[in-house]
Amino acid sequence: MSFDERSFRDALGLFPTGVAVATTMGEDGMPAGITVNSFSSVSLRPPLVSFCAGRHLRSFAAFERAPGFALNLLKRSQAELSSRFARAGGDKWNDVAHRRGARWRTVRRGTGQFRLPHIPALRGRRPPDPDRRSGVAGRHPRRVASPLLPQRLPRARGRRLSTHHSHPTGENAMAADVKNGKQHLQSLKDGRRVFVDGQLVADVTTHPAYRNSVHSSAALYDFQARPENQELMTYDIGGGRRANRAWQMPRNYAEMVERRKALTAWAELHCGFMGRSPDHVASALIGQAMGLSVFRKHGEKRAQAMQDYYRYARDNDVFMTYVIINPQADRSKDWGEQAGEDLVAAIVDEDAEGITIRGAKMLGTSSIMANEVFVANLQPLKPGEEKLAFSCALPMSAHAVSRFDNPLSSQFDENDAVIYFDDVKVPWERVFVHKDTDMCRAQFHDTAGHIMQNYQAQIRLAVKLRFLVGMARRLTETIGTINMPPVRERLGWLAAKSAMVESMMLGLEAGGSMYEGYYIPSRHLVYTAQVVTQELYPQFIQTIRELAGGALIMLPSSQADYDNPEIAPIIAKTQISPAMSPEERVKFLKLAWDAVGSEFASRHVQYEMFYAGAQFVTSGHSFRTYDWQAATGMTDATLAAYQRQSNPMNKAA
Repeated sequence: MSFDERSFRDALGLFPTGVAVATTMGEDGMPAGITVNSFSSVSLRPPLVSFCAGRHLRSFAAFERAPGFALNLLKRSQAELSSRFARAGGDKWNDVAHRRGARWRTVRRGTGQFRLPHIPALRGRRPPDPDRRSGVAGRHPRRVASPLLPQRLPRARGRRLSTHHSHPTGENAMAADVKNGKQHLQSLKDGRRVFVDGQLVADVTTHPAYRNSVHSSAALYDFQARPENQELMTYDIGGGRRANRAWQMPRNYAEMVERRKALTAWAELHCGFMGRSPDHVASALIGQAMGLSVFRKHGEKRAQAMQDYYRYARDNDVFMTYVIINPQADRSKDWGEQAGEDLVAAIVDEDAEGITIRGAKMLGTSSIMANEVFVANLQPLKPGEEKLAFSCALPMSAHAVSRFDNPLSSQFDENDAVIYFDDVKVPWERVFVHKDTDMCRAQFHDTAGHIMQNYQAQIRLAVKLRFLVGMARRLTETIGTINMPPVRERLGWLAAKSAMVESMMLGLEAGGSMYEGYYIPSRHLVYTAQVVTQELYPQFIQTIRELAGGALIMLPSSQADYDNPEIAPIIAKTQISPAMSPEERVKFLKLAWDAVGSEFASRHVQYEMFYAGAQFVTSGHSFRTYDWQAATGMTDATLAAYQRQSNPMNKAA
């Protein structure tokens, strides 16, 4: 029998733990099955997996004597199946569709199976204590599992069951409910294929192009894992468990405010410069999951897939990126008319297990540091482009997913990327939209998805502008212009605009409304903020540049200049400031240059101007959501309040 070690490794990475039903066939030909809390990989060479079972179980003898067994990996939606096989006695197999193999039984479709023959040498000897547990091992899977959404058993009363989380990215068990930085870094060592400068990157956590940014993202998780930040950064999801507030669906105004405080605290760690921090796509996903009724119109199975995936992502605190824009090629043609049939990601095949996609999507911002990628279409599609009309979620380590990046030098550089899918198989459990061009738009705009993702962006931008205002003040203090009236006028303008953005953020929260049982911000005020800030951000940067003058140009080339005994004294003589030492002055002005003048800064100007679309797109959203009836109603009422008066002199004449 042929064996693909890579496939075996990928499968184990998708299911490091999770509830499974172990099944086999007794000597009498009758099926036997038990629910196991988890299974373990023993080795890759030879390929071994095992599970533990109590010898006191009625069906243990069947497993001990059988030549083989199957591990049926369960999805969250199959809780009833796991409960059935966890009970003692009764006819567990009643109404359960299953298939008989030469050495095993497998249960209904929808599970992922490892079908394995036993290894007698690893079965172990019978211990004297009948309550002791014994391992059952097997080798050579004939079929590896698709990336389903694994179950996890809840915490039991009085004691703590396994808190292992199943990360499709290959992360092993987490020590606590709240994800920390170390666990996030480990999750990125999953065999993902990343190319930079024509070379395959072995480890994104250590590669010079990515390590600073990756560790900055890990710092976010370390912050939320601190005990003193538990109430600020997490919320109770029941069963004694807590989750990142980024995944919280606010049920009222107060919960929205608490969630915003958490997102603000995260944004302050990166000064608003991480546009695709973990809370961004999480916000998009919770907004879509709020609108399950929209997905049900598309199909009950697609709605169930969205609900299951949201719970999975929340419980495992998945760092998600998304690719929702098609590659730019010939802008004069529709997507389906582009040269090269593999340019735009499309469905190229499908079967009972799922769809196969091939082609590229963009912009995979933060894909280097993300666990999973949400693939969708934000741009309009037309009839005839159904093969492009899909949305799904994939682990970044999925076979045949590659990223091509253009790194910049900064600890908050997010590395925009084109992601190419080379015949990637996506199981139905991770497909949310299938060949429906209208639904591609609806999943963003008929749900709260688009509103929630852009609300998060305004929270981040408010923090970013506050940082820039503070930096502008320190800049004028550093160069000694703070007391000049024209300088104070410009600082006052910056402060007013920053406060205006924060006020809009508070207003869109206060002006929110209920949607499907959840509280969401005002749609029109979210789009209003986007229209205003698209023009505001470049004005902000230009104003700070004018305040700086030549100060940002006259700087040492690098910190190595301080190590040169000939150059260092010159720096000390020329970098004079009334507010700080020469070295502190250089350090600060390097920060200011990075924020407003560097390549990194230029990328951020472009990002803030276009991340939500061109100006006509955001203005179009504003036009679509504005209460025109209320505005024109006042105009009409005013017109109706007066009539043209006739001149009595004309009557006399």
